[in-house]
Amino acid sequence: MNIQVLINYLKSKKRLAGFASYSMVLLIALISVLIVSVIQNRLLLSIYRRQSLSDTLINEYSAESEIYDIFTRIIGYGATFPVDYTQPLPDGTQLTVDTEEDPVTGDQAVTVTARRPYAVTVLRGDRTLAVTGTDRVDIILSIDCSGSMGELSGTVDVFGNPTTRFEEAERAALALVQAIKDHPDSAKFYLGVEIFGIDAAWIKEDPLDATSADITPTNNHTLVENAIEASFGHDIDDSPVCKLVLNNTSIGSGFALARDYFNANPIPPSLNVKRAEILITDGNPNSRMPYADCPGPDTEPDHFGGNFFCPTFRYFCPGKFYANTKGWLCDASYMSGPSSCLLKTMTSQDPPQFCDDTISSCIIDCGECHAYSRDFVRCTLARSGATYPIEPTSGIQYSSGVRDPSVAAYVVTIYDPVSDIMHDIFSIYADKYFELGDAANLKTVLEDIFIEISSTASFKLQRIVPSPLP
Repeated sequence: MNIQVLINYLKSKKRLAGFASYSMVLLIALISVLIVSVIQNRLLLSIYRRQSLSDTLINEYSAESEIYDIFTRIIGYGATFPVDYTQPLPDGTQLTVDTEEDPVTGDQAVTVTARRPYAVTVLRGDRTLAVTGTDRVDIILSIDCSGSMGELSGTVDVFGNPTTRFEEAERAALALVQAIKDHPDSAKFYLGVEIFGIDAAWIKEDPLDATSADITPTNNHTLVENAIEASFGHDIDDSPVCKLVLNNTSIGSGFALARDYFNANPIPPSLNVKRAEILITDGNPNSRMPYADCPGPDTEPDHFGGNFFCPTFRYFCPGKFYANTKGWLCDASYMSGPSSCLLKTMTSQDPPQFCDDTISSCIIDCGECHAYSRDFVRCTLARSGATYPIEPTSGIQYSSGVRDPSVAAYVVTIYDPVSDIMHDIFSIYADKYFELGDAANLKTVLEDIFIEISSTASFKLQRIVPSPLP
């Protein structure tokens, strides 16, 4: 009996030992699975981290260059984007642009978000406009007074009648005056208005009296407003102020008169004065007036020096068919040398006739003064110290601009098409160039220019920590 109990005991112990061994194996297997799972998760986490790091780097180096370009277009050039604008990049990044603008202050907030599967980059730019801290702001508005300003502007008046470029220039000038009068520091703003043809002149307090006072920069804004209203009409024939200049286009003359005023009226050392000139034109330059500070290179064949008077039509030269009271002499080679204008065929006649514009009042533009007039624009618009190639480009001869770097220059063209060469001149040398196909938006552009002149902008760029997805 005792032997049987012992046998049963031994069998029971053996079964327990086997169960224990089996349990141990299961435990070891479970632990192994857990270890493998942890290792696998760590590997997957490492892979995701690497993917996240990769996406972050792409956002940092690829997307952000696009982000900064967007900020430049919005803040610097006034570009606008539709609501919920999204731009896909070649690398798979999705850019979203959100813009907000205060209609009263003009402050802007721009948020650009770059999204990839494992990374999000958010940058926010805030531009704040503040009233300028200068003691005074001098602005000179220069308006083209050539015959083509009488052409249609591309818009209509309040009665639905088509307006001319002259009329739109007057509206824009009056809007500029009103913007100054509405400014809380209007007394700080001094505005002068000039016109230009081949030469340039200030508009007059009484445009019917050539001896009346010039409207040079003044803070008597009502005086300026009245002078503008009395000076401009439907076209040059209806605009008494245009009789002060020779008809045709010398854009450099407008810049030269503004420069002469600023040079003759230096800023007092005790004052902080901001200065700007705004020029409106509807044509390519075809003439130049004498201006000693803008000479051409003496070694350039057939190129005249700074005091050269080059009107697009030679009958403007003294002693011809135009009563030139300026006393400016045309170069002898321009008058009598080999010229494409001599014996020019007048194809408008039937039958065609020959005409010599040095002995008759032929209206023939042979283009001989065009290159010289463009050089004159380069000289007066380019900042002092800036060099530019003389036409025809020799590759050797260069001249330097004469504009004071502290004077901002804005150019607005109100015609189409602008030649490539003039587009480049305005784009390169002006502080800002507005190329309008017509004069329809001229008033708005001048108001925008005034906002820029009258305010200083501060720009803050910050990175935003993205909110976690819900």
